[in-house]
Amino acid sequence: MAISGHSNAEMIDAIARAIRRSERVLIGAGAGLSAAAGIDYTDTVTFAKIFPKWVEKGHRMQYEFVGVHDWAEPAKWAYWATHLNHVFYQFPPSPLYYKLHAIIQDKDFYVITSNADGLFIKSGFEADRVFQAQGNYERLKCTMSCTPETWDTKPFIDRILAHIDYETLQVADPAALPTCPYCGAPLFVAFRAREEYAQQAANYRRWLDGVLDKNLVVMEIGVGFNTPGVIRWPFERLVNIHNDVSFIRINSDYRNFADTARPEIPHGIRSKSLSINADAGEIIEALHDRLQGDGIHPTERTKSQGEHPNPMGDPPALPGRQQKFDK
Repeated sequence: MAISGHSNAEMIDAIARAIRRSERVLIGAGAGLSAAAGIDYTDTVTFAKIFPKWVEKGHRMQYEFVGVHDWAEPAKWAYWATHLNHVFYQFPPSPLYYKLHAIIQDKDFYVITSNADGLFIKSGFEADRVFQAQGNYERLKCTMSCTPETWDTKPFIDRILAHIDYETLQVADPAALPTCPYCGAPLFVAFRAREEYAQQAANYRRWLDGVLDKNLVVMEIGVGFNTPGVIRWPFERLVNIHNDVSFIRINSDYRNFADTARPEIPHGIRSKSLSINADAGEIIEALHDRLQGDGIHPTERTKSQGEHPNPMGDPPALPGRQQKFDK
């Protein structure tokens, strides 16, 4: 796939060089990657197809429902069951994610994502190398926390979908609403409260503990400022203290970095970083073609072509500011 603009093509080459040379690869993914794969909460066209009755009531996109808490259980679950069924159960594995996996599959890699849609694991990534930092939609928990036990979401969703009144946009049968079998309180998505979350977080931290003495590529894809404490700021801190790291930030928003129309990078880590203003899918497609288009895995390609003295090479200077990767 062609990259729009010569500078982006040069950056693809720089990223490819860094990945070939790396000992470890850390990927952080936010909503921008899900959107590139087709789960876009601001997509009005898809919303109209999945939620036609909600459109008739004046709604336009899924993002309108993020963080809404003040609605009754029948109305809440009419929407959430439809939402979860589409995002978590019906949405197919993503070819884009498969390509991202192919790019780094021969490396010692780890993924941290703030997305709850489960697309990484559904699309070929090994579950023990993916930390879903915000949890996912797979389990429900008691909203009164009377027990640490959680329950599989799917049976509840199936039951609710069969009892939605699409005239009122409510669950018509109260018996279909998910409730705790112990105290009777409503159930809701467990997210980070699921039983295995603490162990998954510990596994991720353990992997991170071993990166400071390794040549590391940190690739941040589609991460914004809704929850910057999950990926964005920890990545910047890691890059700041690491002496042998290449940081790639891919984002189609927040374009005010040094008056270059590229996503911003803190001043202290700019010499270690590439900032690309583009759709995540466009970059992943191009990087996949660059690294594996001739059938040679990245590690094999390095041996056949020789190693570059600088893992990121000499990427293009950004307008008005000299930008090089010091290694």
